Amino acid sequence: PGLVAVFAAAAVTLALTRPLSPLWVVGIVGALTLMRPAAARRLSQDRMMRLSLGVTGVAVTLAALFVVVHGSLAIENFPLPSGLSDLQVASLIAGRLPLHVQSMVGQFGGPEFTAPSLAVGVWVVGVGTLVCVATSISRRWEAAVLILTVAGLLVVLPLVASLPEARTHGLAWQGRYQYPAAAGIPLLASALLGKARTTMGRSGGMAVTAIVIAHLVTFYWVLRRYTVGLGSFVNAFAQVPRGWKPPVPAVVLASLVTVIGVGSGLWLLARLKQPLRLEAGDLDVRPV
Repeated sequence: PGLVAVFAAAAVTLALTRPLSPLWVVGIVGALTLMRPAAARRLSQDRMMRLSLGVTGVAVTLAALFVVVHGSLAIENFPLPSGLSDLQVASLIAGRLPLHVQSMVGQFGGPEFTAPSLAVGVWVVGVGTLVCVATSISRRWEAAVLILTVAGLLVVLPLVASLPEARTHGLAWQGRYQYPAAAGIPLLASALLGKARTTMGRSGGMAVTAIVIAHLVTFYWVLRRYTVGLGSFVNAFAQVPRGWKPPVPAVVLASLVTVIGVGSGLWLLARLKQPLRLEAGDLDVRPV
């Protein structure tokens, strides 16, 4: 019951966060249902689960009505030339795929400032490897759902969202819009790996270390942007004329983030070393 309550609270919070959030909640529940249809049918018979889905459905409906009534999806217009064919527009949208991926990893305040290339590379390589390994060891149906989820979010969704009104509104879609749904890609892949009871070995420690370093570098880059500017010193703690000074000294902020980052990394490493505990229903004894 506690896990179901957490699910409902998270889904309701997501539904009320941004104009596109009701769509993401529906998509997430749909993807999970497709991944394990039999388990979804069993869960639908649980009274607690029905209650949580009912509460989530009400929140999604109210949020969607608010978006429609108040026109929350309105965007600035940067129309493309009217003479472009649909194929040319689709080609332009496909060419923005790297930008969409980069902005999903980290876009802070606007499309002109994203996370450093190191952080983008760590996440793209890490999640890509996770998806490939999960696909190779999963059942065909589960692997197909995972691949379709990745392709749908990264390729089909930007195309469907931008193509109909590209000549009147332009290519307004940004990768950060689909982040709440894209966050499910490593979660689905990890769930498939966990079901297979694979061992991480050294790769788990390498992944945790790379992620912690990428986060620390990203925070320092954001801090530098505000304190001295990206076109200025590499030293984010330098004193510059009319420079921004946070309420808490920048050195203290950086130290605090470092302690939190390293501490979370050590906690994850400790969890990786713990043996997996099998529970009732974890073992699949059906013939392969």
